[in-house]
Amino acid sequence: MIRRFDRSIIVAHSQTEGPLRWSPPLGSIDIWWRGGANGNLMLTLAHLLKQNSVWRRRKIRLLVPVPPGHDPDKAQGPLREMIERARVDANPVMMPTEDAVTSWREHSASAAVVFIGFDPPAAEDAADFHRELSDSIEGLQQVLLVSSAGGVSLAG
Repeated sequence: MIRRFDRSIIVAHSQTEGPLRWSPPLGSIDIWWRGGANGNLMLTLAHLLKQNSVWRRRKIRLLVPVPPGHDPDKAQGPLREMIERARVDANPVMMPTEDAVTSWREHSASAAVVFIGFDPPAAEDAADFHRELSDSIEGLQQVLLVSSAGGVSLAG
């Protein structure tokens, strides 16, 4: 249903309990990159976050899941070119993996914030989607789930 409004969605999730924290947690700004419209919006949001003086020293990592049998170096070249054209200070990291969820937990558990793209489910699939997604991000400090309506370009 939300797709009818042609709007991007950002859902914030925090494992942090207690009083509001005024400084960001230690760690990197991780973007789990699968490309497409969600990737462009997530990189733009991470770049804007890094413009804030208290986040300025955080590193942006573009974590790219690479399935078995695929060449990690093949994806890295075009990704580096895109980052340079967009003039964003980010480091692509190829992550050979069979299971993205396990990789999120292993490689982003100490990140200050993790961006993960998603596509909104159909209404009848919403409960299962919520349950699976909640299980997937368990153990991550701060998560921003991003679904882009498109229109964000990283062309320089």
